[in-house]
Amino acid sequence: ELLKKFGSIQYDSLTSYYPVPQNLVLPHQFNDITFTFSAIETTRPDFLNFQYILEGYSNSWSPVSNERSASFGNIREGTYTFKIRART
Repeated sequence: ELLKKFGSIQYDSLTSYYPVPQNLVLPHQFNDITFTFSAIETTRPDFLNFQYILEGYSNSWSPVSNERSASFGNIREGTYTFKIRART
């Protein structure tokens, strides 16, 4: 059943240390996505803040926030790049 539902999802490989797909291709029926992220900060982890952008979907970076996920919906067919930056 899972293979029938998700068998059309494609990617080249997984990253070395984390199971993150490289060059992920999703069929248009999966037109919403959520990214969950983190960063390593050993001295002040509670002060970590993030900004993100999904290039091709948005023209500007998100507001600075301590949220650790980003959701995008109703994505049109195309090519997108998710970028994130962390700061204390």
